[in-house]
Amino acid sequence: MKSQSRVGAWTAMTVGSLYFLIPLIATFEFSLRMKRGTYSFEAYSVVLSDPRFQASFGYSILMALLTIVVGILLVVPTAYWVQLRLPKLRPVVEHHAAAARRAGHRDRVRLSAHLQQQLDFAAHEQ
Repeated sequence: MKSQSRVGAWTAMTVGSLYFLIPLIATFEFSLRMKRGTYSFEAYSVVLSDPRFQASFGYSILMALLTIVVGILLVVPTAYWVQLRLPKLRPVVEHHAAAARRAGHRDRVRLSAHLQQQLDFAAHEQ
């Protein structure tokens, strides 16, 4: 029975890997054919030298860094606050954090309002 599960696991892993890698390799191969019949990195040099691409890429990097900074500025003080000031609420926050990871954006908004109500209630009790 164990060998069947290993064969099935390896089969699933192989099929899944091929499902992911074949389109990725085909896309890369296609990107190398800017000129018919020859492979080159010319398409990459054209794109990377385009000022509009550079501006767009720079903006994307800036937004990614700002998202990380804002996330850290929100999460770290909240974690300390819950750990030090509201230790009874820690399981509730951990539960909601786990649920937020599983939920979609729409559910996160509702979850955030619900969590705020629970935080207000816990602060009122102290």
